[in-house]
Amino acid sequence: MTYSASRHALCISVLAAVLSGCVGSGSIPQGTRAQLAIGQKGHSQSNQSPLLYVSAYQSGSYIFSYPQLKMVAMISQKGIGICSDSSGNAYLVYNATIYVYAHGATTPSQTLTLPSQGHSCAVDPLSGNLAVTLEAQASVAVFTQPYNQATQYSVPVLPAFCGYDNAGNLFVDYYAGAPYTYLGLSELPNGGSAFSTLTLSPPSNDSPGAIQWDGQYLTISTGLGELRPAKATIDRVTISNSTATVIGSTVLETRRTTGYPLIYQTQVIMPYVLRQLQMRSIGLWVYPRGGKPERQAKNLVGKFETLSGAAISVAPSE
Repeated sequence: MTYSASRHALCISVLAAVLSGCVGSGSIPQGTRAQLAIGQKGHSQSNQSPLLYVSAYQSGSYIFSYPQLKMVAMISQKGIGICSDSSGNAYLVYNATIYVYAHGATTPSQTLTLPSQGHSCAVDPLSGNLAVTLEAQASVAVFTQPYNQATQYSVPVLPAFCGYDNAGNLFVDYYAGAPYTYLGLSELPNGGSAFSTLTLSPPSNDSPGAIQWDGQYLTISTGLGELRPAKATIDRVTISNSTATVIGSTVLETRRTTGYPLIYQTQVIMPYVLRQLQMRSIGLWVYPRGGKPERQAKNLVGKFETLSGAAISVAPSE
């Protein structure tokens, strides 16, 4: 089983319809830096403002203002996985390459080569290490600074998503069992040399989703691909010995298929399908309350594009 772009679309649509969307009408600025014009003529938003980088895998990727969700720029590079670090760099994963974008940039400042096709990524908040799950190999590639050649760590089966906690421990989830009947979870401790398998309590047969640190707990999102009513669940877990115990859950409601949620401070940002199985809208939910979205930005891109993931880029303090 792999998590290629075609399978990614299949998981989102469930009904085997290819999710799609395209660049909306109007001129979209492109260049090495992106600025959003606001207020009176001649004034622009400071590059210190948060930006939302959104990966997409049909025509290119996108930058939106946050929390306004107004398109700032288009990136010509397609992407599947995406993540960011505390310095404002966004990492776009596509095939066997990672494209690194500084805050506000639409052209990469650096490219990194993976051992095989990548899927998702995460950055360790302590060390700055960059982890990427690999689709064609049951392993995770970890780049240490300065980024050069990655070290590979084996996992039980092909990994889906990865994420770090606040202590620098790396977690991956995946379909486990035979044939892929339940959600599996493994951990690479900070400073460790091998992943160990964790037992999820209670067990889950949902599809694996994004792994994130919410400021207090490790979280695992599940439920991608449900249709009407669509619900994505973010489980908060505590780790003790070899058990990951779910101590609370946030349910995000949408009208149709949901994407992969991103937790940022007290909000959840998530692409979702509004109509006709096209993943081209983004919703904002209050976290950890969940429920119905606090705000929805509908049909942000047109019918030949598919939004896949999101990352917040905050410029470093000067």
